Amino acid sequence: SFKKYKNGSHTSYKSKKDLIQGFYANYERLIIGKKVVHIQSIGEVKTSQQLPRNKKTSNPRVTFDGRHWWISVG
Repeated sequence: SFKKYKNGSHTSYKSKKDLIQGFYANYERLIIGKKVVHIQSIGEVKTSQQLPRNKKTSNPRVTFDGRHWWISVG
């Protein structure tokens, strides 16, 4: 691979600057409060609506659009 790079025909990598960044949040450590969700890697995040406490959350995804954090649960 170094020989290809030296000759100018190196591999191109995908740019992440235009994509919406997101990650998976562990549902076992997701603590749902009253209009607040405690996410392990971020901390407490306010929500606009109350998430149901009696239902088990499945596949929670956290995305960041450059301005706001969004959480979607299944």
